[in-house]
Amino acid sequence: MRIPRRRPHGPERPTPNSATRPGELSRTGLEPSIARARLVLMSAYAANGLLFSTWFSRLPAMANRLHIAANELAVVTIALTVATLAAIPVAARELPHWRATRIVRVTAPLTALAMLVAVTSTQVWQLVLALLLLGAVNGIQGVGLNAHATTLSRLANRPFMPAMIGSASAAAVFGSGLATVATAGGVPLMLHLGLVAGLCLVTGLAVNRQIPIGGGSSSIRIVRAAASKTAHRLEQSHRPGRPGTSRPANRLDVGRLDVSRRLRAQFGRPRERTSTGTDPVMRLLIGAALGASVAEGGIATFAIVIFRDVVGARLALATLAFTVFSIAMASVRLAGGWLMTAVGPRLTLTLGGTLAAVAGLAMVSPLSLPAAFLALIGIATGIACAVPVTLHLATEHAGGRAREAGATDDRATAQALSRLGLATGGGYLAGGPLLGLVAAMIGLRSSIVLVAVGGAALAGCAGVLGMWAHAGSRRELAAPPGAAASRSAEPASVSTRELARART
Repeated sequence: MRIPRRRPHGPERPTPNSATRPGELSRTGLEPSIARARLVLMSAYAANGLLFSTWFSRLPAMANRLHIAANELAVVTIALTVATLAAIPVAARELPHWRATRIVRVTAPLTALAMLVAVTSTQVWQLVLALLLLGAVNGIQGVGLNAHATTLSRLANRPFMPAMIGSASAAAVFGSGLATVATAGGVPLMLHLGLVAGLCLVTGLAVNRQIPIGGGSSSIRIVRAAASKTAHRLEQSHRPGRPGTSRPANRLDVGRLDVSRRLRAQFGRPRERTSTGTDPVMRLLIGAALGASVAEGGIATFAIVIFRDVVGARLALATLAFTVFSIAMASVRLAGGWLMTAVGPRLTLTLGGTLAAVAGLAMVSPLSLPAAFLALIGIATGIACAVPVTLHLATEHAGGRAREAGATDDRATAQALSRLGLATGGGYLAGGPLLGLVAAMIGLRSSIVLVAVGGAALAGCAGVLGMWAHAGSRRELAAPPGAAASRSAEPASVSTRELARART
């Protein structure tokens, strides 16, 4: 006969819900709701990358269809760039009110529809208007996607941003290859672009209701699961009535204690209008992102020309330069989360910038074709994670400053996304014209030093950030033990009560 076990005296221990049991974790070690949210966001990033890579690959055919001259094509396509850059600060300013969920749900299918409008244009003025609409929607969507990714990274305590942008880069490589095959096979322009835009539209509608962070029952389940797990772990170590068992929360606990406060700030609490200002850390992050983006834009624009005119490769091999560069960028970005976890985000930027600077200087000297491809891969490897890592650091820093000031971090995060988005977008677009201007003055081979300068700027800014972080950690270790204990104990007690309320 089985005797039932008697319950111990005292308060009943909370039972974690099914989403937090170890047996229910996904293969990646994430809770199922967070793993599903990451997959949905990666699909949205990939659809955006596929759509725009297909558009730019078939742009010459679109110009021939509308009889647009080569000198007029740049004026026409600049509408897309201007609209994108103009929409980024507007979307970032209104992000706390629009919410990232609504932004992505609206703009994901609307981007594909705008592309269909551009494809079916029969006049140049119609194409310009369609590109203005497409650029504005794309800029707003980029802010929403980046806000989603940073929020999900904070909730999961994982660096998701490199993989998100890496999925867009991988989809862009696939879209470019598919466009090359379609062009070689004589597939009609309308059919090709229409099928890709339709596929992206279906993808946007399919994931529309699955986007969890920022509103809806899925996000509440995610944070309630995290709150239940954290509160259960804290109650195990701070159980009342047992002297000697209380211990200060570790760093992981402190990092997750305020998750319920962030949930309430995300779901409809009134928001304070705060301005974090452009502090030195943000200036350094913007400088690092700008240097890497200028180098990326210059290489992406002139890679084929450099390999044909400087390295001396045949045109058939020179055309592979952009493909190799894009594949290397996508591969490193997909592995960027692991790299950030292994060596840290600041060291990742420092090592990457150093590698890009060395590889850029190597391309200035005469190289054989295999050595030139290795140098190109070195440049791509060095600058690949610059944009996602600086976005990660900027949003974390801006949110931390806002929380120290007693305000919610949504507006500060939006400001960081706006500044970094403008820096990276503007730097990438300016990289090609800037390298061309330098090439007109000192020659194409010598102009490659601009890529090395961009890598050096990335390494230098990241190195200064790393030294500041190291100095700050040393000051914390040198602080009196009583002060450190009081700083960690007070937030822990408050956040435990908040987590208990969120769990119920």
